[in-house]
Amino acid sequence: MTPTITVIDGGFLTTVQDLGRHGYQRFGVPVSGAMDQYAMRIANLLVGNDEAAAVLEITLLGPILLFSSKARVALTGSDLGAAIDGNPIGPWRSVDIPQGSRLSFLGRRSGARSYLAISGGLDVLETMGSRSTSIRESIGGVQGRPLEKGGSLTTFHSKSDLPLIAVPKQHIYNYPDTQRVRVILGPQQENFTKQGIKTFLSESYEISNDCNRIGIRLVGPKLSHKSGPDIISDGTSFGSVQVPGDGMPLILMADRGTTGGYAKIATVITPDLWKLSQVLPGNNLTFESVTIKEAVAINKRREAEISNLKALIARICKLPLPSPRVLVDGNAYLVHDGLGTVIARPTELVGEFLTSKQHLQVTSKDMSYSFSVELQVPFCAI
Repeated sequence: MTPTITVIDGGFLTTVQDLGRHGYQRFGVPVSGAMDQYAMRIANLLVGNDEAAAVLEITLLGPILLFSSKARVALTGSDLGAAIDGNPIGPWRSVDIPQGSRLSFLGRRSGARSYLAISGGLDVLETMGSRSTSIRESIGGVQGRPLEKGGSLTTFHSKSDLPLIAVPKQHIYNYPDTQRVRVILGPQQENFTKQGIKTFLSESYEISNDCNRIGIRLVGPKLSHKSGPDIISDGTSFGSVQVPGDGMPLILMADRGTTGGYAKIATVITPDLWKLSQVLPGNNLTFESVTIKEAVAINKRREAEISNLKALIARICKLPLPSPRVLVDGNAYLVHDGLGTVIARPTELVGEFLTSKQHLQVTSKDMSYSFSVELQVPFCAI
């Protein structure tokens, strides 16, 4: 039987997304894809999927989904108050949803977009090599539109015997009201006055109400052009910062048009795009210029971070015994179901339960961790 999810309520804006539809911009087809690709990739890793597998991107107000069979899922990105049958669950961890249960969202607590990965992946038709939804073009996802009440989704069969995993704190991003965003100046910085560039890099800009998957309009000090805003239309990138005639920056996002005719003062570096994906109207941005060499180094560090987390998850999945897992500062511990010995990997620490099932202490020669863990929820990130 193919696992099925029934959409009781589609939420504010819930779409199927992956890493995007690449190679077709020259035909006028937008890339689309997940806005916060870091969160999307981590969600997939937590449930044993390829990191490029299709997920649900959930914006602000989440859907209500009925699962016809048991499913292993993970939520990353913003905390929108996810709950299973009314019982809250946290983001940045995997969890099992029992057959016949409902996943709902009780209200936003941080950020703007959450990513729901389901073990096995979403079984929707590929269009031009991607399952991503492009609403304006009505392609990809579920008939090119957001989830709607009464609709359904099918999933590929999930992998079995995977441990439940929570992401260590150092890999979890926060979503403050003010973000500093790193950019590479150009490709048309020569179209702006020196004062215009100085203003862009020194002033704070507010996110306007006009912000969505296409772009983010900013409000703040006007940026001055040398001889008008128009250029011969050229290609656009995720993170391009256009400046129209009103002098207000416009940052192009995942569903942007494939070309644009306004001068671009800068381009946001790839490792900082997640910051833009999680902002809300009224939040503020400041900009910092980096060189191409610096941007490449920053991206290498971010990719190394993801690779390290991927390797950690792979090690956890290979550990023996189907016992609950606890993550402490990047190390995974196997905990027995009852009172008694704690088997620790990979550092071979030995600990013991101090009082009942609620409290656990793990020690070694040079470190000691003490924390609470509910064995019915077999993971904890410290």
